[in-house]
Amino acid sequence: MAGRIAEAAELDAELDAALVMRGLQGGRMTQGRRAEEEEDEEDEEDEDEADGDGFAVGADDSFIPGTSPTSAASPMSDASPREAGDNIRVFVRVRPLNAREGSAHFRDTIRTDTEAGMVHLLAEPPRSFAFDGVVDETAQQEEVFKLFGTSVGEACLNGYNGSIYVYGQTGSGKTHTMQGPVDSVQSMLSDKRRGLMCRILELIFSEIGRRHREGGSIQYSCKCSYLEIYKEQITDLLEPGSSNLQVREDINRGIYVERLSEHST
Repeated sequence: MAGRIAEAAELDAELDAALVMRGLQGGRMTQGRRAEEEEDEEDEEDEDEADGDGFAVGADDSFIPGTSPTSAASPMSDASPREAGDNIRVFVRVRPLNAREGSAHFRDTIRTDTEAGMVHLLAEPPRSFAFDGVVDETAQQEEVFKLFGTSVGEACLNGYNGSIYVYGQTGSGKTHTMQGPVDSVQSMLSDKRRGLMCRILELIFSEIGRRHREGGSIQYSCKCSYLEIYKEQITDLLEPGSSNLQVREDINRGIYVERLSEHST
């Protein structure tokens, strides 16, 4: 995993270097890394697609007490993360040009090979980087979810920790990929642009409901917290009035966020 993330960081540095060589000082490129001017953080939410995001997707080996890795049969894969191969995988998603970039006539500096999971840097000399998966600018949210979101949901239902870390510059589409432009409960369920969080939650609750209908005896407890860290200030997104929260450490609880709300069902 460390090697793949190092490759992603090296690719980012190589792209910057290639742009300087091509006379695009301080910019990004088309086909994934686009030339950007100063953008506000809100630009992330306005992107229609994701751009050059790096994903570290992991299913932790640590088993969660009170759950069963050999639970009721499911139409999904029941293989544990260890049985399925690498627990941590790294993906790259490329976004298309936005309106401003589309009128600037930038040159391509990368080429993607989604089948081989490769990103080719069109520089001198040319470089190639391999990842567990590459998603090009034509990919829809559903394709991204099927590529690695389902495996994280499955890991949780089988008793393992599942995590998705999204890396990218401001405006690259991290919020779009994780959340999507959802503004209501209805859009969380039906909007085709909804992101990974909405889709994984739907997967988990649908699967729990299916197991209960089929007479499963396992009881599930679902708890949810949702926070934002912006400019070193922590805000509870499920309790918008609760801001400036503090990170604490306790010998029993470990590291936690004080006064962060927790909702259960």
